[in-house]
Amino acid sequence: MAITAVPVYASGGSSFVVHTNYLGPSDASRVSMARAEAKRLISLAWYPAGARRLSTWIRLKGYELSGPGGSIGDPDQEDITRFYLAGPKSQGVSWLNARTPDGGTLDGEGGADRANLEWSYSFRSTSILGQSDLQYSKRILPDGDVEFRIDAQVAWTPMKSLFSLIPAGATLVDAIYTPGDYPMTPASKRLTASTTSVQTISTIRRQINALPVAYPGIESCPFEGTASITVRFYDSAHERPSQTVYFASSSCGRIEVSQFSSTHHLVGSGEDGGGFESVPAVTQLLGLGPTVIH
Repeated sequence: MAITAVPVYASGGSSFVVHTNYLGPSDASRVSMARAEAKRLISLAWYPAGARRLSTWIRLKGYELSGPGGSIGDPDQEDITRFYLAGPKSQGVSWLNARTPDGGTLDGEGGADRANLEWSYSFRSTSILGQSDLQYSKRILPDGDVEFRIDAQVAWTPMKSLFSLIPAGATLVDAIYTPGDYPMTPASKRLTASTTSVQTISTIRRQINALPVAYPGIESCPFEGTASITVRFYDSAHERPSQTVYFASSSCGRIEVSQFSSTHHLVGSGEDGGGFESVPAVTQLLGLGPTVIH
């Protein structure tokens, strides 16, 4: 496949070219990949013998299942839905328990009562397809028949923002550590560090550029104080930073990257993840200690 370069992007007096093979597939390609995976999952779905597939749920039959299914919590996802109607002999779930979908792992089941059950299977994730689920919803109708729907949901991760990438050319990097105010965090003053080492700057730059894009869905992040670290990259003028990288000290590891022009106007920004694991390495490189944010 030919490698296509995006236009040269100038920032802080320097410029760089980012190739599509570095950023990975385009968002359109990721949607296609997620759709293909959802089709594969729905082909693995198992249903009771004699079940009749419906184009949509027949509302007059009873409980409503034609609305949106239970989302896996990611705004970027593909969802393929199938509706079925089965007879009274399919009220139990022995037909499903007898055959786990190929490659699936049962990861949730429940419901208000025997007549209203929901359960799901999860499948192996990748860096692009972050979550893949096969979800079942069952309702026993007043006449004894069983209606159920099957959702194949696949979440895809957007491509990395161009503005999340730190270009080469910085000759000075400094860092500012701001302690949090969580009661268990020892009181300490703000710490700063800087380096002009070409090797250290290059290592920090590579670590930041290797970070994954931030997960776009709903996350549960345990509170761990409000300590933060800001890393700033300067060009040869050493007057204003051309890029700043803000690391929040939460387990979700959100990272905000901002790119500035030579006149220090914001030209773009990106949001990455993985800061909780990468920050100790960066702070150690700058002499702030390997676990300063904990």
